[in-house]
Amino acid sequence: MANVGFGNFLIPLLGSPDITYPRLNNIRFWLLPPSLIFFILRNFIYSGTEAGWILYLLLISNIFHRDPWIDLTIISPHIVEISSIMGVINFISTILNKIYIKTLYQ
Repeated sequence: MANVGFGNFLIPLLGSPDITYPRLNNIRFWLLPPSLIFFILRNFIYSGTEAGWILYLLLISNIFHRDPWIDLTIISPHIVEISSIMGVINFISTILNKIYIKTLYQ
């Protein structure tokens, strides 16, 4: 997330007034609060995850966890990954668009 914020600062320095897809950037940003809520909420419901800090899959079987809150722990990083991929797509398309326009008018 910090790299995406840093990229939002650096992209306009390349000469582009804004990123290519501002709505994609907005969706990327608004995916982060639900992920954080899922990640924090799973600690307060039942007994938490109890699967270790690396989410070792053998500890996440039905024998150890019969509650659905392990799903919140698993889906939270996935939402962050989707958000990061959306940010990278936006930055790459902005840079390629800027390079294309620069070579078009030279």
